[in-house]
Amino acid sequence: MEQLFACAEVLGVEVRHSPMEDRAGVYYDDLKLIVIDPRLSQEVEEFTLAHEIGHAYYGHRGESPLEEALADEVAAALLIRSHDMWECSGLSDGPHYAVQELGVSSRAVEAYTRIASKRSLLGRIHNEVLRPALRQIGEPQRGCFL
Repeated sequence: MEQLFACAEVLGVEVRHSPMEDRAGVYYDDLKLIVIDPRLSQEVEEFTLAHEIGHAYYGHRGESPLEEALADEVAAALLIRSHDMWECSGLSDGPHYAVQELGVSSRAVEAYTRIASKRSLLGRIHNEVLRPALRQIGEPQRGCFL
């Protein structure tokens, strides 16, 4: 989670926790603010925060299906290391194995599968968001893109 908070900070976005009735999280572009429901499980909270960081990355102001898919792709790029996904795909054909082995949501695995062919998007997210965040918190950079 520390990496995700650092990613939000790199983008100039504040993260707050507040109970919400109808959603897990929301990004307010005009306020540069992400609000996450604190009652979520850790897995859902991590995906939700990474997803909302995706909206911040693109400066989304709406919730179109395209914007939701793009935010999911950013979340997958932030949550799944390329090397780990590659290892999982070699061990099993099904996404369920990757979900269990990597400890991420099936939505993240599906989005990662979509962006695997978009290497430039994956690299851009890592270079512009994740690497600066890891430097900021003093964590070593590892993996294919990290």
